[in-house]
Amino acid sequence: KKINSFINIKKYVLEKIKDRDSMYIFLDLLIYFYFDVLYKQIGKNLKYYNSYEEEINQVSSSNNLSDVTNKITKIEKLKEHAFSNVNMKLLFDKLIIELSGDYE
Repeated sequence: KKINSFINIKKYVLEKIKDRDSMYIFLDLLIYFYFDVLYKQIGKNLKYYNSYEEEINQVSSSNNLSDVTNKITKIEKLKEHAFSNVNMKLLFDKLIIELSGDYE
C-alpha cells in the first residue's frame, strides 16, 4: 500500500517538476517535511508544515527516529545529484526506492 502511495506521488510530482531547479526545491521541501516528522517524534512543535499535522502524525507513527533521520540523509544525498547530468525520472525513481525501502 505504501509503495503505491509513492508511485501516485511520483506521477503527480513529475507532472510538476520539469527542471533541475524544481527537483532541488522539491527535495528541500521533502526534507522540511521529514524535519517536522522528527520534531513531532521528539515532542517539539511543527516548524514547517503545520497544516499537514495529520499526515505528519501518520508518517511519525509508522517510522522510528532512526528511520526518519535515515530518510533525511538519503534525500540529502540525492539532492547532491540534482544538478549533475542525471535523468530526473531516474532520480525520482531512486528517491522512491530509497524511501520505501524502510517499509515492510
